[in-house]
Amino acid sequence: MRRKMKKTLTMLAMVAILTSFTGCESTESESHKQVQAEKTQETPIPVITATATSTPTATATPAVTSTPVPGPTIAETEMPKDGSYIIEGSDSRMLTQEEVSAMDANLRQMAINEIYARHGRKFKDQAIQDYFNAKAWYTPSVEPEAFSENVFNQYEKSNISLLSGQSNTNTSNASMGSSCIGCAGKYYLEYSASPLKFCELNVSLYTDPGLFFCNAGDCVGEVDFYDTEYFPDGVNQETNYEHGYVYLVSPNVYTVQFDSEGVFTMTVDEGGVTLSNFYRNGYYTLVERFYS
Repeated sequence: MRRKMKKTLTMLAMVAILTSFTGCESTESESHKQVQAEKTQETPIPVITATATSTPTATATPAVTSTPVPGPTIAETEMPKDGSYIIEGSDSRMLTQEEVSAMDANLRQMAINEIYARHGRKFKDQAIQDYFNAKAWYTPSVEPEAFSENVFNQYEKSNISLLSGQSNTNTSNASMGSSCIGCAGKYYLEYSASPLKFCELNVSLYTDPGLFFCNAGDCVGEVDFYDTEYFPDGVNQETNYEHGYVYLVSPNVYTVQFDSEGVFTMTVDEGGVTLSNFYRNGYYTLVERFYS
């Protein structure tokens, strides 16, 4: 009885041990499985995606060029000047009739201007001024209003007279005598009554009224010309003024050369003067005679 009990207890003990061992093994197996599961349940590796970034656009580098240095303008560049003359030596010799006869009216006029230009006279006409500005010998220094003919020597005075006398007609240098009508005085021309427009011509002579000692081509006097216009209100007025010189051509025929430009013919009779080749052509009535 005791043996059976002991055997039974022994067997129960063995079963308990086996059961205990099996439980441990099972527990150990479960633990192992859990660890394995944990290992397999790893944190997912994040997928690295390329972030779209704007690729910087390459900026075009401008080509290095040398900055052009501006050249001198025409105004800054002094043009070479011409040293020639229309008439060489017209200030130091007498011109001949043949020389003057071979020249046309425009060239004769410029030859006269050249004599004035030698003494620095300026010109109101821009084309004439530009012509002499291009001459190396010309120094513009005297305004037309301030210029005095006293600077001319005997050659220049004679040559001016000869050149001026050739402006309209060829005449010999014979004395005019007493056939000349005295032309010193004030002359009047009305060319519009409403509104009033009129011209006034004042002629002054350097010599006696008969020009007894004068020759063709001589500068015998001066003129002051006024072109006056009254406006419709009858009060305001506009006046254009010109100054010029009178040259004897033939008895009672003269040429008048203005300071600015232009040459016109003046024919004298007892009652007035007739102007031709002029922008105010016509017959100017004598209103007052001048006596020296």
